[in-house]
Amino acid sequence: MRLKAFLAAFAVFFTWFQVHSQSIRGELADTINFKPLAFSSVSLIRESDSILIAHQWTDQQNRFQFESVPEGIYILQITRPGFADYEDRIRFGNQDVDLGAISLIAKANLLREVIIREKLDAIRLKGDTTEFLADSFQVRQGATVEDLLKKLPGIQVDRTGKITAQGETVKQVLVDGEEFFGDDPTVATRNLKAENIESVQVFDKKSETALQTGVDDGEKNKTINLKLKDDAKKGYFGKASAAAGTKVENKNRYEADAMFNFFKNKRKFSIYGAGANTNKTNMNWRDANKYGAGDDNVTFDEESGMVYSFYNEDESDINFDGKGIPRTWYTGAHYSNKFNENKTGVNVNLTRKEMRVDGWDSTYTQYILPDTLYSDRQSNIFSQFKAATKGSAILDFKPDSLTSIRFKSQFSQTETQDNSLFGSQNLNENDLLVNSNSRKNTQNFISQNLENTLTYNRKFAKKGRSLNLSFNHQYRNTTGDGLLGSRSNFFNGVQQIISSDSIDQLKTTESGSTQLGGKVAYTEPLSKLWFLVTDYNLNHTASFAKRSTLGRIGQGYSDFVDSLSSNFDYDIWAHNSGLTLRRVTKKLNYSFGGRMAYTVLDQFDRLKDSTQSRNFINFFPSAGLNYKVSTTTFFGINYSGRTQQPAIQALQPLRDNTNPLNLYIGNPGLKQSFTNSVSFNFNTFKPISGRGMYASLNYSITNNAFASSNYVDAQGRRIYQTVNVDGNQNLGTYIYYYMTLKSLNVDLNASLNANISKNRNFVNFVENVNNNQNLNIGFYPSYSLGEWLEVGFNCSWNFTRSTSSLRPDVVTSFWTSTYTPWLNLVLPYGFRLDNDIDFNRRQTAYESSQNLNTMIWNARLNWKIPKHEQFQFGISGYDLLNQNVGFSRYASSNFVTQNVYSNLKRYVLFSLTYNINNAPGDDD
Repeated sequence: MRLKAFLAAFAVFFTWFQVHSQSIRGELADTINFKPLAFSSVSLIRESDSILIAHQWTDQQNRFQFESVPEGIYILQITRPGFADYEDRIRFGNQDVDLGAISLIAKANLLREVIIREKLDAIRLKGDTTEFLADSFQVRQGATVEDLLKKLPGIQVDRTGKITAQGETVKQVLVDGEEFFGDDPTVATRNLKAENIESVQVFDKKSETALQTGVDDGEKNKTINLKLKDDAKKGYFGKASAAAGTKVENKNRYEADAMFNFFKNKRKFSIYGAGANTNKTNMNWRDANKYGAGDDNVTFDEESGMVYSFYNEDESDINFDGKGIPRTWYTGAHYSNKFNENKTGVNVNLTRKEMRVDGWDSTYTQYILPDTLYSDRQSNIFSQFKAATKGSAILDFKPDSLTSIRFKSQFSQTETQDNSLFGSQNLNENDLLVNSNSRKNTQNFISQNLENTLTYNRKFAKKGRSLNLSFNHQYRNTTGDGLLGSRSNFFNGVQQIISSDSIDQLKTTESGSTQLGGKVAYTEPLSKLWFLVTDYNLNHTASFAKRSTLGRIGQGYSDFVDSLSSNFDYDIWAHNSGLTLRRVTKKLNYSFGGRMAYTVLDQFDRLKDSTQSRNFINFFPSAGLNYKVSTTTFFGINYSGRTQQPAIQALQPLRDNTNPLNLYIGNPGLKQSFTNSVSFNFNTFKPISGRGMYASLNYSITNNAFASSNYVDAQGRRIYQTVNVDGNQNLGTYIYYYMTLKSLNVDLNASLNANISKNRNFVNFVENVNNNQNLNIGFYPSYSLGEWLEVGFNCSWNFTRSTSSLRPDVVTSFWTSTYTPWLNLVLPYGFRLDNDIDFNRRQTAYESSQNLNTMIWNARLNWKIPKHEQFQFGISGYDLLNQNVGFSRYASSNFVTQNVYSNLKRYVLFSLTYNINNAPGDDD
């Protein structure tokens, strides 16, 4: 009986398995050249989640067969060198599927055809790379690469040109695998035409260390590579446009830009020029993010041995933060080529950027003191000019398949002129004047930077064994001068002036550094899965920094003020080495190890003829785990510890009176800080179905953190210095989700960004604990109907809350929100209409805060001339309702500050664009 029951159960199971798990088979055929197609690659991908279910090679009879395939919908992908890729969508039920003979077409016989059964097949998965076939996504004629990227599932592009792919920010955009105009990604995305692109490849670029050693270290940057069509590599193409419009601030608005590309096989040559006095500054999103990042102090990175002078702004990039009205010019050239059977490659980029910005801004700051509140109102009229000339050259040489040599040289020169006219008032809790100040600052700087790097990498026959040698040299120099004219008045409690102070000084600065360094790294495979990575670095940096303050005597400046002057030399030797044990499998990659650093810092104060020497030993532990769940799903956990040395300015007792009501003094007793950081990242994307999510969680705690100790004296002057505090903490999370509803032609994108922090500082010698919370939520639905209609609605909400232990009764909280409906419509006879409206809603942060709600309406109408579509006329209107107001608000520590500034208001432009395309076979 048991045997019969077992046989019956087995028969039922076998019948069920036969019904629910069948086979797919077929054979390949070359119907033109009748060549054998054995050992062709055949992949079966599940459509719902883009997971590779099975893979095999065709046998000697050109046949393939997948057994035990569950019910579902699959993508069958067949590839073979010399033949066009074949893709088919298969709906698999409860019966075997015999595909019969499948014909492959040799690329030599393929003109511009692509074997596509559905739009789904326009997406390919090749290992960790997602590839989009450009011609399979509908964009308007003459569209740019940026327009194309907006059509690709899982990719978003904001107004600044910043690209997000699969939830992560894209760090680099390449053209045929090469840098294009250096680190200016928008030059490629906004000027190359979509019709010249064969495919867009999205992948996680490995770190330089991983590329050199061949051992994956888990560090990756999201990268996009634009693969050009063969026709685009055999001719020239480009565009030129010019626009003129109405007056704003008594000046007519204009925009002009042109790009010309000449590509022939591996050789690429491009020139680019642009100019505008609108908000089209032609500055990439990296520049925008760097605004204000010029260090006003010395930062020493112990691991790299780099020193940055606080007198050197170190801004070789031109940038614009939205304040004022800009006027910009940009020119650049790019050349790259490969020789000697691709063993030698060269890549050269030259750029020149100029920007002048004129405008005003008004700032209101409310400070919280232990027993009261006080506020500061400041106005500023400014005129700024900056010009930067940059160049880079890369020479690659690969004498054999195991050896690579790279030499990279970069130089830059930046000229800066800044003129500002300030006015400020400090008021007590009853809005009565405590002091007032008016001052004029002028500054002129010239900065130069040269950096050379030589790298030698050698891989050995034993997989995973490698040797890396590198040498770097860097030279920096900055010179400048400026005038400070200031008058301060101090009041009693009844609005009467009780004392005044005037300043008329000339300030000159000079700083520089020379760095020499070398590194040797070696990787040894201990087994097929375990690797030992070790390295040693030696860096020497010799730096100097001078500042002279001269008071006016008669008609000149000759009164040397030693308390406001400095002359420092500092010499740093940094030795550090690391040892990491790493285990690498197809799915799992984890490591643990650390670095040891010994650093000697010698300081010499030439004015006081005093010397201070400091040396310290530090250990930097690290551990990481990265797991590849599937081809399209990853997660990782990483821990690291790091130190940071105090800035030289923070250590030295140098008083800075640039703002006489905010005086900074040094603290020679500062200690180095130590931060422990833990991060978790998760990423899953299904490009074929158009769904994905990226999530991250980060936590850090810092002891001996650098904080501010503020003291407000009886005259309302703020005197502050840097001190050490313990227990600063930060917890942040970011979640991004996107999905495509193909049946409805709807894309949905949503994001959540939350941050909680606890920081300590001192106010009037009393410890103050600040708790800050920030939450940002975004939702971005859109709908498209072919290439003629696109409509969407972008929404974002931001909430900020801050409390202080000094005054628990004072809670700062406010929200802001933006709602942006937009529409792009293709009309008959070559017309196209684009519309967007920003509804900005901003809650007031304090009683006297003004209403800053705005509605910004922008519209554009373009027309392509029939039969001459390379010409395009356009009319565009910006801020048609004339409501644009510059605005920012920040709450932290024991203050909340709000900034309102001038920016470009309503204007209209009339434009003409000419597209150039002359490649073999084109009709133009």
